[in-house]
Amino acid sequence: MATERFRIKTKRYDTMGKAISLMIGLFVSVAVLVGCEERAPEAAAQVETQAEANEAFSSETIHVGVVVSDLEASLRFYQEVIGMQRVSGFEVGGDLARRLGLTDGLTLTVEVLQLGTGETATQWKLMSFGDRAAPQENAFIDNHTGMQYITLFVNNLSDAIARLETHGVAMLGETPTQLPDGRHFVLVQDPDDTFIELIGPRGE
Repeated sequence: MATERFRIKTKRYDTMGKAISLMIGLFVSVAVLVGCEERAPEAAAQVETQAEANEAFSSETIHVGVVVSDLEASLRFYQEVIGMQRVSGFEVGGDLARRLGLTDGLTLTVEVLQLGTGETATQWKLMSFGDRAAPQENAFIDNHTGMQYITLFVNNLSDAIARLETHGVAMLGETPTQLPDGRHFVLVQDPDDTFIELIGPRGE
């Protein structure tokens, strides 16, 4: 009899345990659903904002124009040292440049460089006004306002470093430096002191 009563009690405890587990599971499910409902409007708003942003622009690629003091020197640097490709070049006449608000009547010469190929490849446009534009002296990125650096992600940073060394381009600070994620970082400057970050694995 004692053994039978023990079995009955054990079954009761098992039943109670299952009931408690089901109740806890139910409470958790309700809490999750409530949390999802509370976050749903915020998530929907984010999706709607992103959709509106996508509809506002016909391209997600930003084309960047940079004024240089020596067009030929900058072309050599970005092609031979950095590894960009020249894809085109053109001039904007003085009258058109004035009407567009770009210059006060100076003719604008542009050389278009590109990272990789395809319609979404970033374009880096070197712009020249002869000897009109003077280079700014940048020792650090906090010396001037406005755009100060670009970041380029490479497949093998060792190849980029080899090109820098071949052309005598100084690596700034204590770079190459390893980043927390394991990649390495190099900082250099172009002929007009625009900073360029190169980030990638060191490779062999």
